[in-house]
Amino acid sequence: MSFNPVEEKIYLLLKEIAEKKEITPSDEPISIPFNGNNRSFDFRETPIILKKLEKDHKIISIIHISDGTIKHGQSSKYYGHVFTLTDQFDQYYQGLKEKLAKSHTQKSDNTKKILEGFSADTITNYKILLNVIKNKNEVTPRGTAVKVTCETHYHNDSQIDSGLVEGLMRKLESDFGVIKIIDFSKGDVTGYGNRPEFKIQLLEEKFFNFLKLVENRSGDGITSGISLEKSLRITYSEHSREILLNDLFLIAKPDFDSENEQVFNYLYKNPNRPVGRGEIMEDLKITLTKDFHKIVENLKFKKDLRKAFFDISQDSIKFFNPVSKERLQELGIKTIAIEIK
Repeated sequence: MSFNPVEEKIYLLLKEIAEKKEITPSDEPISIPFNGNNRSFDFRETPIILKKLEKDHKIISIIHISDGTIKHGQSSKYYGHVFTLTDQFDQYYQGLKEKLAKSHTQKSDNTKKILEGFSADTITNYKILLNVIKNKNEVTPRGTAVKVTCETHYHNDSQIDSGLVEGLMRKLESDFGVIKIIDFSKGDVTGYGNRPEFKIQLLEEKFFNFLKLVENRSGDGITSGISLEKSLRITYSEHSREILLNDLFLIAKPDFDSENEQVFNYLYKNPNRPVGRGEIMEDLKITLTKDFHKIVENLKFKKDLRKAFFDISQDSIKFFNPVSKERLQELGIKTIAIEIK
């Protein structure tokens, strides 16, 4: 079941209206901004869609359509579009959500098939770039274009050919529809000045769904080799519970409050020193049911990755973080194969 572009715009606007409905007193009309920051379509289309919702679908009754200005003596509330909802609104919105869900499932299956045809290097490049965009978005004020520069080095050890970035960005817009390119600057063509830079808008729901598909692209055991010219570092967030290598590769995501999660969190806060079973049980007020070997295995630290980050005995464990280049050389580790998740 396909979801055409007009329906998609209608759904995005209805979603905004439904969210505003939740915080608007039941006896007051709904008001949405003249130019909503999260809308992925031209603000001039909003009045057209609202009129369609009123006349064709009969789910709203318009009180005021704004042109973005406030006339003398007019209440400031009329800076936005103002309307009431009819009894048909909820049913229509729910039906559109169900249709969208089916459409997304179909598109997701199609995208998975496309990704299955990509090489390990291509998947790695997409993953690096998507995480760059994600991180840039997190520090960009909402409503402001996200700036992405065509660099060679991202996330310390993660590298991508800067010449590929432009092509990947345009495919993210045209083939996968997860970003909207607002502007592109070629930079200094001599190569000595500013680098090429994109200004983009994330279509957030689509973007993060696509990011998840790329990160989960591991069914056929694809791996990516990490160059060990620099140190390795594990980062961990108690909020997301994601264990990341060099801020890029997802190693594991332990279950909340599980034995694996509690032990790793403790080790992460107490790196580079031996930690005994008794210390963990006393400090965390828990009883360990697994040995350290099993816990590390459950956390997906395998082979050279485990060798680099952990020293384990029967009763104690040492978590090295970061792992220096010198330690890797001493251990004879030249590359580490990471399964793309």
